[in-house]
Amino acid sequence: MRQSLYLRIAVLLVRADLHREEKKWHKAHRQAKFDLPFYNVHLLKDIGLYIDGTTIGSVFEAKDKAARTVRHLRRAARSRIVT
Repeated sequence: MRQSLYLRIAVLLVRADLHREEKKWHKAHRQAKFDLPFYNVHLLKDIGLYIDGTTIGSVFEAKDKAARTVRHLRRAARSRIVT
């Protein structure tokens, strides 16, 4: 049995909404970059930066990351369509 056209459109719209929300979240939480005049890898590592200027380590706390993961898993479980 094939899915109905309405189910396909609903799934498409939900996926588009999730993608839009992800992009919005990433834009709000983009990792900071620093432009420094020296590119010594060891010196940058000492002050906590990678060679491209981003910070070493996670920007988000483990608690916030876990809460976000749980939220996405719950949304995925709710959006499953029984056919």
